[in-house]
Amino acid sequence: MNTAHVVDKDSRSLGITWESLEGGKYKFYFHYTELENLQPNQSRQFNTFLNGKLLDSLFSPLYLSDFTIYSYAEEIQPGKQKISLNSTPNSTSPPLINALEIYRVHNLLGQETNQNDVEAISEVKAVYELKNIEWQGDPCGPEDYMWDCLNCNYSANHSSRIVSLNLSGNNFTGPIPDALLERRKNGIDTNNWNSTNACPSNSCGKNNKSFVVPLAASLSGLLFVCFTIVVIIWRLKRKPHNKAAINLEGENVKSEDNNEADESYKNNKMERYTYSEIGKVTNNFQKVIGEGGFGKVYHGYLNGVEVAVKMLSSSSLQGHRQFHAELKLLLRVHHKNLTTLVGYCNDGSNVGLIYEYMAMGNLRSHLSGNRSSGIIILSWEQRLLIAIDAAQGLEYLHNGCKPPIIHRDVKSTNILLNEKFQAKLGDFGLSKVFGNNHTSTFAVNTTTTPVGMSASIAGTLGYLDPEYYTSNWLNEKSDVYSFGIVLLEIITARPVVATTKENKHIIEWVSSMIAKGDIKSIIDPRLKQGTVDINTVWKLIEISMACVSKTSNNRPTMSRVVTDLKECLTTNITRNNSSNVQTTPEYLTDSHEKYMASVEFSPTAR
Repeated sequence: MNTAHVVDKDSRSLGITWESLEGGKYKFYFHYTELENLQPNQSRQFNTFLNGKLLDSLFSPLYLSDFTIYSYAEEIQPGKQKISLNSTPNSTSPPLINALEIYRVHNLLGQETNQNDVEAISEVKAVYELKNIEWQGDPCGPEDYMWDCLNCNYSANHSSRIVSLNLSGNNFTGPIPDALLERRKNGIDTNNWNSTNACPSNSCGKNNKSFVVPLAASLSGLLFVCFTIVVIIWRLKRKPHNKAAINLEGENVKSEDNNEADESYKNNKMERYTYSEIGKVTNNFQKVIGEGGFGKVYHGYLNGVEVAVKMLSSSSLQGHRQFHAELKLLLRVHHKNLTTLVGYCNDGSNVGLIYEYMAMGNLRSHLSGNRSSGIIILSWEQRLLIAIDAAQGLEYLHNGCKPPIIHRDVKSTNILLNEKFQAKLGDFGLSKVFGNNHTSTFAVNTTTTPVGMSASIAGTLGYLDPEYYTSNWLNEKSDVYSFGIVLLEIITARPVVATTKENKHIIEWVSSMIAKGDIKSIIDPRLKQGTVDINTVWKLIEISMACVSKTSNNRPTMSRVVTDLKECLTTNITRNNSSNVQTTPEYLTDSHEKYMASVEFSPTAR
C-alpha cells in the first residue's frame, strides 16, 4: 500500500522510465490493489505497454485485493526504457500501480541433471530427512551452484550425472560394504575415504576435487549407501524399454474413441526418436519455421513426408512442463481439426514433438499480410470454413473428451492451415484437464501461489477472458471468449489491440462501428466488393459478440457456436448459388470444392 502510485485524475496515462545499461531478456511483475472504493458509475481500466508493445490489456484491479500480473521474457535493447499504463476510453479513473519488479533473464548453460539421478537423490533426501543440507533446484547445475555433498560429471551433449554423494560428518560408523566397492566398476571412485574428507554436519565442501563416495564407515552408512544404490537401480529398471515408452503419469484423460496411452502407442504406431535422428529429419535443424517461449519449430522430412518439429529450449523450464502436458494430451485426443502428432523425441535433455506439416502457416499470417508479401487473401467463404474447422476442434476438446479439456490459449496464430486451407487447432502446451468440478483446477490465490506457477495467468494477452481478473477461474466459456476474438479477427483482419494512438481493443472498435451502424467498415477491406453477403456478416458478428460477452453465463457453448457457424455457411452458399457469385480464388477451386463436400453439417462424429 505504501508504494502505490496514482496519477492525477485528469491524466490518462502513467509512465515509468529507467535507463538499462544491459540489453537482453527481462521479466516484469506488476502488483496491483485498488485503493479507492469506486462507485457503480466509475471504473478503472487500463492497458500496459513496454516501449510501445502491449503487455496486458483491459485490466481492472479489485478493491483491496492484491493481484500480480507477469510478462513473458521480453527482449529490450540498452538505453532508455518506458512502461506506460494507459486508460481505456471507457475508464473514468486514471491508472495505478502498487509495485513493479524487474528481473533480467540469464540462460543456464549446459545440460540438466539426468532425471533418474534427480529422482533418486530427492528420494534419499526425503527418506532420510536430510534437513541440515541445502538442496534446491537442479542438483548439478549450474556448476557453481551444485548441491552440497555432491560431485557431478558434466558433458556438452548429455545430461549431467551424479557420480558421488559425500555424507561424511553425519556420525556414521562401520566398515565400507563390499557391495559399494563393486560400484567402482560403474565409474564411481572409491579411493578417498579418510576422515580428512569429512564435511561439517551443516555443510559439505564444494571445493573437494576428488570424487568421494560417501560415507565415513559405519553400519548405518552401509545400509544407507546400499539403499541409495538399490533405489537408483530399481528406478532404472522400472523405466520401460519400449521405443515408444514415456512417463505419462498425471491427468487421466480419455478420448471416447481411444484407450489408455499404452494402447494409443500401439494403435497409432507412435515412434520415439533420438536426438541424432531428429537432426537427420531436420537436416541438422537448418530451417526454422516458428518460435515460441518453449523453443523453435523446424521444417523437416520424415520418411519422405514433410513434418514440423517443435524442439524444446534447454533453458526453458516452462517449456519442459508444456512439453509433457502437450504430449500427454496429443496421445489421447484425435480429431480431424486438431494437429496430428506423428512422433516425439525424449532423449535426455533433448525433447521435441513431431507434427504433420501445415503448409499454409497460421491463420493470423493470412489476415495481417498482403499479396505482395506472398500471403493469400482468404475469401469470405474460406474464412467461414476455417472458423467452422477451428470451432469443431475446440468443441471436441470440450465435449468429445472425458474429462473435458480446456485449451486456454485459443488465438489466430494457433489455428494452422494445410495446403487445402483446412484448419486445425494447435499448441496444447497450456491445456488443462478438468474433472467433475471443472473450474476448481484453476483457483488462484495470489497470497499463497508463487508467481510463475501453473496457477498464474495462462494464455495470450488480448484473448484472455476478462472474468478471470475478477474470479480467478478459467473454464470452457473462457475458450469461447478467446474464440470470439478470433472470429472478430476473421471478419475485420485487424490486430486484437490496434497499434494506433488510441490502442483500441478489437471488441471496442467493432462495438463503436456497430453503434454507428457502419457494418461495411467492419469487414476486411481487402475482400472484393460483391463477394461478401452482408447478412452472413451480420450473423457472424452476432456470434462473435455473443462469445465475447463480459458475463460467461451469457456466452454460448462451443456446440452452439459450431451449429450457428454452419447455418451461417449454409446461408452464404445458398446466396452465392442463387447469384452465381465466385467467392473462392480460381487456383483453389478444385481443392475447395472437394473440401466443401467433406464439411459436416450434422453433429461431429466422436
